[in-house]
Amino acid sequence: MKKYFFILAFMLFLSGCHSSYHYTYLPPPDGKAEMCIVNCYHCKKNCVQMCEVRRDHCKIRGGIDAVDRYQYYEVQRHARNLPNKTFINDFDDSACSCNFSCCHCVEKYNACYRACGGVVIMTKFKSSIEQPFFAH
Repeated sequence: MKKYFFILAFMLFLSGCHSSYHYTYLPPPDGKAEMCIVNCYHCKKNCVQMCEVRRDHCKIRGGIDAVDRYQYYEVQRHARNLPNKTFINDFDDSACSCNFSCCHCVEKYNACYRACGGVVIMTKFKSSIEQPFFAH
């Protein structure tokens, strides 16, 4: 049983946001909370999927906006008899504006895990030294 939770914790760590934190999950002392924790995992998985959908939608919208801005640029340059000096990609800022690298899914999972009776130990990495503290 404990092996299952540690494997789950490791998978969550690998799939979480790229942060300077590492989480260790200690299951509740009684085995009754297993379904609660599994539900937390599924909620986190859904959160990550929704975050990816929002990011993809934002990039599509950013591409459409880039086309509009580029076409306006072309018209303005043509009206002044000036050559086009840029490309459509120069008008697409969605790589920066659609950076949903973290939708706080890990934090939501941690709160859910604690609500199920588990303990979340968060270790913050500073330089090459780890400084653990307990997230309650």
